[in-house]
Amino acid sequence: MAFFGHLKISNVKPHGGLTAGLSPVLRATVTVDLSVWLVNTRTGGTMWRRSSSSTEEVGGLSFIGGTPSFSATDPNDAYGRLINELVYRVTYDVRSTWVDQ
Repeated sequence: MAFFGHLKISNVKPHGGLTAGLSPVLRATVTVDLSVWLVNTRTGGTMWRRSSSSTEEVGGLSFIGGTPSFSATDPNDAYGRLINELVYRVTYDVRSTWVDQ
């Protein structure tokens, strides 16, 4: 048996719109998708499969009462956090768990 996987990381994507008060808002997000599967190396059959996706905002610009508000984080930090989160999610089935009864 062998584990295989595919990691897809997006570039920073801008998004924009208007608030209810018709103030402009700009945001930037990054997205990470992770798919993993366990393959029987003798038969080639997939024995288990799991995937997950997550998006995080890495920057934004808005106007509050006419005053601009700007925020930004390093996209590389966001990628690291997102990948760790996705690895935790997709490996849940193969980790030891217990329930108090």
